[in-house]
Amino acid sequence: MSVNRRANHFHAFLTGISLLVLTFNSFSQYNIQGKITNENGAPLPFASVTEKGGSSGTTTKEDGSFTIDVTSTRATLIVSYVGYETKEVSVNNQLFVSVALLAAGNSLDSVAVIGYGTARKKDLTGAVSSVSEKNFNKGIYTSPDLLIQGKVAGVQVMSNDGSPGGATTIKIRGNSAITGTGQPLFVVDGVPLDGRSLERDVNPLNFLNPIDIASIDILKDASATAIYGSRAAYGVVIINTKKGQTGEAKIDVAVSAGVSSALKTIDVLNASQYREAIKYYGVDNSFDKGGNADAQDAILQNGWQQNYSVAGSGGNDNGRYRFSAGYLNQDGIIINTGFKKYTSDFSANLKCLKSKKLGLDFHVNSSQYIQHGSDLSGGNGGSVFFALTWNPTASLTNADGSLRMLPSEGANPIAYSQYAKENLKVTTILGSISPSYKFTNWLEYKVLLSINYSSGISRSSTDQALGVYQFASPTGYASIANNELITEQITHTLNFNKDIFPNLNLNAVAGYEYMKFTSQGFNLSANGAGNGFGNYGIDYTNYIQYSDQGSRNIASYLDPISELESFFGRMIFNYKD
Repeated sequence: MSVNRRANHFHAFLTGISLLVLTFNSFSQYNIQGKITNENGAPLPFASVTEKGGSSGTTTKEDGSFTIDVTSTRATLIVSYVGYETKEVSVNNQLFVSVALLAAGNSLDSVAVIGYGTARKKDLTGAVSSVSEKNFNKGIYTSPDLLIQGKVAGVQVMSNDGSPGGATTIKIRGNSAITGTGQPLFVVDGVPLDGRSLERDVNPLNFLNPIDIASIDILKDASATAIYGSRAAYGVVIINTKKGQTGEAKIDVAVSAGVSSALKTIDVLNASQYREAIKYYGVDNSFDKGGNADAQDAILQNGWQQNYSVAGSGGNDNGRYRFSAGYLNQDGIIINTGFKKYTSDFSANLKCLKSKKLGLDFHVNSSQYIQHGSDLSGGNGGSVFFALTWNPTASLTNADGSLRMLPSEGANPIAYSQYAKENLKVTTILGSISPSYKFTNWLEYKVLLSINYSSGISRSSTDQALGVYQFASPTGYASIANNELITEQITHTLNFNKDIFPNLNLNAVAGYEYMKFTSQGFNLSANGAGNGFGNYGIDYTNYIQYSDQGSRNIASYLDPISELESFFGRMIFNYKD
């Protein structure tokens, strides 16, 4: 009995020891040390190191070293650092682990478009700045140049008058013409834009939908002038649109809305300050009209914006495609001003032949935008000018609610914004086709054929109600203008990219380009006949045929056709990167 009892006690003791060992093993941890660097071997301090599927985690010290406890000698570490690609590393029974992280997107090896070709960013010797989609300004914009406002050192993007769709001025490294109107050359997917404008104060990039833009490259120095000629005297802005990606077809839908308002107004005298000034300077009290008006506030409003777009893409190794459509509606911050735009875009990239050496790129962009409002920057000064010069002691409306319009007083800014109308409708088609043939992996020939057609119809009218003022016709005024711009292009390029000697690479391009520019249009303007155009609630331009024949002014033009022929070349030698 005693022997059996002792045996049972011994068995229980062994069982307890086994359970303790198993418990110890289940909670055991292994200490791993290591170091995190970038691809050049420089340490990365404060990088994050965690065990995949576990709860352990730590950060690296200033010298990139770290220590972490993991649950297994076969654990996997997840290493991450801001601006670098996240990497998973298996411990594999090692007690010390070294990890080198690559810059996110391998940015040094990414390419930039430098005119008739591309180059790796780390190989660039000229002053080139690139802004990709992820770094664009966020918001609702009418044109892509505003996507990089404040994003590139040495590049200023300024809105000329703040109106929706209004022109902007882009200065690269402070470049400007004697007249102050010098603009850079815009190139969209290899197609240089005309540079001329259908109407004054219109942005030449309005036809593009910002959501279709993949990246913008800016050439700042003399190398841009060397490759593009005098057109690039004020720099070059290269706009690259999105292309289709291989994989299953996908649809992207985006809806956004917002509101814009004037952050501040120009400080002018209010009614009480105006009256004090009259007394102080001893001016005739007849200047005091007995009212209280804030003319700036009267013409300002909250500008509501809405933007809708849909895009689809897909493809495989033999061909990729992308299409998009967009609609933008934006009210101006000044009453009776606004901007609407309809856009569509389609591109395809095909590989032909069994060897896939023959390629074919196709791209067509079409858009129509409508800009409407009073003449904000016309010869009369516009509603903003009239608001700034309005007597603040004069009410803007009469007792019955009608607009106060007296010949002896300045023009009523509300009346001007309501009765002076200017509407511009611009239709643009930019199409290109580019076949290419790759003789070898390092030699490729490409030809680009493109046409850029723009047509602008401008309708301006001044209601005869403004006839109480000297600057306006008492019978009303109407004007219709139609302008067309056509640019045709053919470009041949031969690209060479090869290691010609050990550690020595040559990237070269040679090309020929021919461009043809055509501009034509007409203008018809007239005053109302007899008692004027009348008040039928219809814009005068819709029945301008009933105008006063003696006041009619009809003009048409066809500018001399201009042509540009260019030969160009570039070589980049790269020794040991």
